[in-house]
Amino acid sequence: MTRKLFILPFILIILLSLGFVLPNNLPSINIKGSIVSENEARFSVELDRMGFLIMDGETIDITGGEKDIKVKKEGSSFKTHVYCGDRFGIGSSITVELKDIKKPEKYMIPGKDLSTSFKFDTDSMRLKVYINLYREVVVPMILVVENGDKEKRIPVEKNMKIAEKLKEGENEIYITTLLKPLNIEVSKTEIIIDIERLGALRLKIGERDIWKGGEKTTMDTSPFIISGRTFVPIRFVSESLGGTVLWDGKERKVTIILNGKRIEMWIGKNYAYVNGNSVPIDPDNQDITPFIKDDRTFVPLRFVSESLGMKVIWIGNFQEIFIFNPS
Repeated sequence: MTRKLFILPFILIILLSLGFVLPNNLPSINIKGSIVSENEARFSVELDRMGFLIMDGETIDITGGEKDIKVKKEGSSFKTHVYCGDRFGIGSSITVELKDIKKPEKYMIPGKDLSTSFKFDTDSMRLKVYINLYREVVVPMILVVENGDKEKRIPVEKNMKIAEKLKEGENEIYITTLLKPLNIEVSKTEIIIDIERLGALRLKIGERDIWKGGEKTTMDTSPFIISGRTFVPIRFVSESLGGTVLWDGKERKVTIILNGKRIEMWIGKNYAYVNGNSVPIDPDNQDITPFIKDDRTFVPLRFVSESLGMKVIWIGNFQEIFIFNPS
């Protein structure tokens, strides 16, 4: 009977392949994937519009087009996290987690007993999953897909195609295999997908235009590089991120408040106070200090952004900077 139930093992694999559909007005991203082993899935990712991509904390170079990434199994679940954004300051934060609730007795070997692949893009909002078995189904079974208040019942066949759509926010999907005719539950897996919109501030060296969330504004000056460090007009950038900037003309001090953090910096001084603690602005170059140019206060971008809990991505080929709040 165990051999006859060979179809059961691919339930988890189906879940690994069940991707997600992003909401409208997010980065135009194309993703393909396939299962290469019981413990690993391989995905190829391509952004149609240049920008940035971070996968599980690793910044991926997307200037060469399509890039491969891997997701490994940890314990009984697969979990991955992606940040992505384009040149219009449109981004997304996505978390995907797959959990085994009830496992079948054995797993089949991808590439030997079956092949599973999927593809989707955020323009069409369509996900297509393909499962091809190398043998005919012996025991009648039903695949039940529960997505919110919607339910699908699909007879298990040698060649299967599954299509799903998700909503913005958290989604919980349950995949259950039932043995006919008594509807005996033989496996069950949960997939949790959380999709959040991400406003990514995008700047470019030498340009006054700044993008966030698909909207463009124009600064009265532009970022530039000194001694390998990017300097920006702090008031415009900080307020674009939702922060508050205070200026003390007597002390020549600028104070930035954002995300419950407070940075105090002085013109011409190479240290700052972050939440009351003194820290060097640039341990590798003590000449890096805030300064005034054209009646605007300029500060080193990376120090300020990271001290405020922001993530900074530098795209050297295009001299572009992306800033976003990872929390």
